[in-house]
Amino acid sequence: MPESLRSAHSSPTQGSRSSLTRILSLSRRPDVAAKIAAALGPDYRLVHTSTLKEAVKRLRGIKPDLVVVGPHVPVLEAQLLFQSVRS
Repeated sequence: MPESLRSAHSSPTQGSRSSLTRILSLSRRPDVAAKIAAALGPDYRLVHTSTLKEAVKRLRGIKPDLVVVGPHVPVLEAQLLFQSVRS
């Protein structure tokens, strides 16, 4: 499974990539991330990560509009990720 998932948006005529709403997902379940990406539609870009280290790295790179943490992620990891968002 690729670390970065995008919705079905692939046509340059539908808008530029920079105008997409960026969502960072930290989840132990990449299958759920794929379903979310498929359901979001063409105006969203979902970047899925499965580890805290990867999520913090991607957080700085993509500057997401929304961060989603799955229910199987330990609370401490979620707290550390949200602290990284604030800084």
